[in-house]
Amino acid sequence: MNLLAEALRITRRSRTSSGLLMLGMGLGWLLLFQLLLLVGSSHQLMSGAFRQVPADIYLHPDVSEAERLALHSLVDSLDQLEWRALVSPEEAAAQFREAFGQDPQALLGENPFPWSVELRLPLGGELERMEAQLDWLGTQPAVEEVRYSRGLLERVGERLQSLALWLAASLVLLLALNAILLRLAWRSMLRNWSRELRVMALLGASPARIRAPLQLTAVIQGLLPALLAWALCVCQIALAARWNLQLTSPVPLVFLLPPAALLLPLLEWRSLEQHVRRAYDRD
Repeated sequence: MNLLAEALRITRRSRTSSGLLMLGMGLGWLLLFQLLLLVGSSHQLMSGAFRQVPADIYLHPDVSEAERLALHSLVDSLDQLEWRALVSPEEAAAQFREAFGQDPQALLGENPFPWSVELRLPLGGELERMEAQLDWLGTQPAVEEVRYSRGLLERVGERLQSLALWLAASLVLLLALNAILLRLAWRSMLRNWSRELRVMALLGASPARIRAPLQLTAVIQGLLPALLAWALCVCQIALAARWNLQLTSPVPLVFLLPPAALLLPLLEWRSLEQHVRRAYDRD
């Protein structure tokens, strides 16, 4: 308990450097967690964008209501396609009039629109499976034609892959800059405590006694920001799930909390030892 109280006193005494250190640690872990989520969910994020790319099924003019219902049930049984709307010839003609201000029947002498079905790819779908299922629907007796923009899907996929790579590179760069900030903040805190280290050495405190509260301070300053970053990511994952988007990481994020507590003490062990040694060298 005395050790914890002393560690908290060190944190309060060095508010500026401690605050910068914890801010940097939290930002670093949040960036790392985002990078892991990006890597683990890149396929879901890319395929999810295809949900807004529609596909249309045009039915034979003489299709019956029973055949339309059977087709609806068939689409509902597929995991990569989503039935959006059944559009009658009259509804299609009305949409044409609203968009172009012309009556297609007056222009052509007849209504040129057949029954059609608007489809969408569900969020988190797979492009290859969606294309295979669309091709299979095109072979059904009630279906005359299936139309969808394969080129648009491919261009969207290429853009999203480039965006994912750019985001990953940016996160790596920010992590490197954040590591520099962490080292500067930790060493600034140690410099602020150099006088206290010397006083403790003059009073006969052992190196382990001097070192222990600073090590515990480093554990606290690493673990608390990591916990906050982890909690934010858990909220982010839960929010994404409400939109049927499953964010995943190659490594469970909670497994990184123990390394977060030990990272700063291990990386800055040498710097801490140098300050402890100087406290005794001046005696």
